[in-house]
Amino acid sequence: FGGTSVNLFSIPLWFVAIFIAFGATVGLLTGVFPARQASRIDPLDALGTNNRSMPDQSQHMQNVLLLDVRIDKAIRFLAEHLPPSDEQAGNNTAAQIRVGTYLRKHAKSRKYSDELVLAGFLHDVLEWSRANEQNLQKEFGDGITKLVRANTKDDSIKDPFSKTLELIKRCASTGRDALTVKAADILDSYEFYTDMQN
Repeated sequence: FGGTSVNLFSIPLWFVAIFIAFGATVGLLTGVFPARQASRIDPLDALGTNNRSMPDQSQHMQNVLLLDVRIDKAIRFLAEHLPPSDEQAGNNTAAQIRVGTYLRKHAKSRKYSDELVLAGFLHDVLEWSRANEQNLQKEFGDGITKLVRANTKDDSIKDPFSKTLELIKRCASTGRDALTVKAADILDSYEFYTDMQN
């Protein structure tokens, strides 16, 4: 076509150098330096489980996980102390798990203590298993043992009405947590036997 050629796009070398320097600077500021700082942080702090970052949320999550671990321990305790061939004890184990699950479900909204929830899972363990108070106290401590003991029927009382009345009086004298476990147990029994009749 004739004429002189014109270079429409010209990139000076100094511009390329500035562009590379700018890219490297941005990369260092947004990648390398934060990564180096993160590598110096304790992993538990980074996950927020040491109460330094987002203390309320991380503490709540830590408490929830700890309670679930303790519930697993309670269920294992029930299974380990279950009599080998007693069908009634097996049915009662399911009831204990239902009562504990109910209390666990409502623990946050009703401000139930962890001890109350765990006692729900274990409330009949002294009646319907080979466990004794010493086993229970060794594994779960005084507070839970006290609540379970309060919810354990006294088999030396032969009259069923008197036995139940004595149990409820003992729960009342032990306190609100013992009564709450007993109430959850009664509600579960009512629902269970109503379903059985239907």
